[in-house]
Amino acid sequence: MRGDELYQAGYRLERGGSVADLPEIEHLYRRSAAAGSAAAMARLGLLLEGRTRAEFEGHWPGRAVGNLAEAAEWYRRGAERGDPHAAFSLGRLYSEKLGDWTKAEPWYRRAARGGHDEARRRLAGGPHGEPWPSRENRPDGGWAVLAAVVGLAVLLALVAFVVTIG
Repeated sequence: MRGDELYQAGYRLERGGSVADLPEIEHLYRRSAAAGSAAAMARLGLLLEGRTRAEFEGHWPGRAVGNLAEAAEWYRRGAERGDPHAAFSLGRLYSEKLGDWTKAEPWYRRAARGGHDEARRRLAGGPHGEPWPSRENRPDGGWAVLAAVVGLAVLLALVAFVVTIG
């Protein structure tokens, strides 16, 4: 199989797989990465970081534990080959796992230049997080924020009216 075929086989197995499939998924991604697939490098990084296992086991991926050094190396390789997901993942690893915004920011910038929306949001929020949660990441779709803003505007208009007639 060619590198892109190996990647697709690994990705299909990952999407429909389980913890028992992790060794085969890793094998396919490693072969694809060795053939130069930047996407496989990014997915291999996620697997090595422990995020894939965490997702299979139903855990929050941010609590994943794995080989961070090797994951970072694969993310870097993928990012240098132009994969924005690899660049984002390396930035996320630096900011979330290692607490180093200085190292994270250039990788978020690279990912944002590649069209990665979450990287743009993280850059907008800076080292202390995004100023407002994105609508997609809110369980209510962002309507509670809109309702609060409209409610505040109505309250301010009412106060202005009372002050004017008082």
